[in-house]
Amino acid sequence: MGHLEWDDAYEVGVPVVDEQHRDLLCSIRMAITQMSEGDNSQELSPLLDRIAQYTGVHFKFEEDLMEAYADPRLQAHRDEHASLLPQLCRFKARNLAGVSSHKLERVSAFLSVWLSTHINTQDRSLAAHLKLVGAKEAQA
Repeated sequence: MGHLEWDDAYEVGVPVVDEQHRDLLCSIRMAITQMSEGDNSQELSPLLDRIAQYTGVHFKFEEDLMEAYADPRLQAHRDEHASLLPQLCRFKARNLAGVSSHKLERVSAFLSVWLSTHINTQDRSLAAHLKLVGAKEAQA
């Protein structure tokens, strides 16, 4: 389950975005840890709800930045964001019905690849655009 470790290479140089990525990763790791320990208690459902809710808030924040600073890649970024949220909802539904360790490993691997790919392509591109236009959010 060690796939979802924060790595400084994920930092895109926009402090608020980097902090949101760290928070999101931490929540996902907590949920996966609880599930791997067989904890399908009432505590897990709110944690999965928080992940889905926070992901939506984070995505909206990024999209609002892109819109405010006229990033030409906004629609592609939105489309990529939109593809993840339904998958998180399906994951929550499956978890409440019980998840095997094999499924859990697949979810962990999927999220690890999705996050690292998204951060290192789409979000890095967003950060570069913000720096190019001198956005205050891109100031360290």
